[in-house]
Amino acid sequence: MKTITLRKSGGSLIFAVPAFFTETNHLAAGDRVEITIEGQSMVVRPARRMPRYTLDQLLAEHEGDIPRLPEWEAMPPVGLETEGF
Repeated sequence: MKTITLRKSGGSLIFAVPAFFTETNHLAAGDRVEITIEGQSMVVRPARRMPRYTLDQLLAEHEGDIPRLPEWEAMPPVGLETEGF
């Protein structure tokens, strides 16, 4: 067990996540974690990541013909289609 020191940041107390935890769980700055309180313990787990699929992968799962509207190609993008995620 490792002991770490809490620090004050604004109205919160914070602590650094030990490198062995981040490396073992393939975490980096900006990743999300789930925190649950179990009695006097706080349990931190990597949040489940949503799988990312390419369009080719999604289309490969589709059976049969893919319905298309003739005007699809002329439709302007709406939402995040052009963002590249």
